[in-house]
Amino acid sequence: MTTDTNFPDGNNRDNEPQSGSNPNNRTASSSSSSFDEILAQEKARLTLPRSNILPPQIVDAILTAIAQKYNFPSNDHSIAVLTVLFHQGGTARSCDGNLTIPMFEKEIKLSEIRKILKEQNAAKCERKLAKSLATKIHEIAKKLGIPGNLYNLISRENPGRSFLLDEQCWLSDFQATNEDAPASLRELINNSFKKQQKPNPSPKQKKTGK
Repeated sequence: MTTDTNFPDGNNRDNEPQSGSNPNNRTASSSSSSFDEILAQEKARLTLPRSNILPPQIVDAILTAIAQKYNFPSNDHSIAVLTVLFHQGGTARSCDGNLTIPMFEKEIKLSEIRKILKEQNAAKCERKLAKSLATKIHEIAKKLGIPGNLYNLISRENPGRSFLLDEQCWLSDFQATNEDAPASLRELINNSFKKQQKPNPSPKQKKTGK
């Protein structure tokens, strides 16, 4: 006897999707993948209020703008300029905008760099920019032989310790949270911060020892 493969409604079910192969699942998977791509794009652009670095796109835009302004052939030249300015204290908002350095046959003024940051929606973000480029800045500083902006202070706070050039170049305020920096040096930087934040005793306290 031949078995009829047709169902009572006259339709053959052989080509119907098997259990577990719901086309809706494939659609959901595709949609999830597209959304993941969207989130990845947003992550690159996102700057949270308490974030201590700048998004990669903004960093690249700043470096490119600096290179264009001074006719540098690469963004590495821009990082080198920032290295010298930031190791001279340029990350501090109180630093004089007239701070000027001669590099690559140009006169680079901190106020001009600040202007570029403002144009790239990163006003007053010198330290965030430095943190975004922290490891690269250390590499360039070492080649140029320029110690970090906290080196002199930390040397005075630790008179019994000497620092190699590599260590000196890590000792900047923006290296405190850089995981590429040696932990012992990050500790020195953070301890220096704490000492600066500690209020000075009043004359009365000094006299009474309280």
